Amino acid sequence: MTLETNEKEAISEVLEILSYMEEEYKSKIPTKFLKFLQDNKDNNYKKHIDPNIDIASQITKDKTRIILGIIFYNFWSNEEEKKEFEKILKENENKRQKELNKLYKYEDLFKKKSNVINVNNLPVEIKEKWYEKIANFLKKAFHIKNK
Repeated sequence: MTLETNEKEAISEVLEILSYMEEEYKSKIPTKFLKFLQDNKDNNYKKHIDPNIDIASQITKDKTRIILGIIFYNFWSNEEEKKEFEKILKENENKRQKELNKLYKYEDLFKKKSNVINVNNLPVEIKEKWYEKIANFLKKAFHIKNK
């Protein structure tokens, strides 16, 4: 499995954040998962997190938040926190679905949309109808002039 650059950068950002955390939290993360992160980090990543400033405000990538959410849910949270986390995820998904429903309403899918194009300045190609083509061909063949 190959990861994209932005995913590798997010993994590097997560590893940097984890490096500032207490051993109590780091020890709860399985070594296999940490090895996966180490193996897939961006080796050219430049550290930018300042541990003296609120870390949440310094996270620059959504994928970093997602990975930290996975770590929190799977390794650091108790059952009550997991239920609260699931509740938040469901609420967010419901909001997203409502937005999508507004955008793609079933009733509006087949309504004609008025896509009016201003053709005043555009050249217009006038196509001859098939019977006009035949008539013009016959007129040319018999040397008949148009009236």
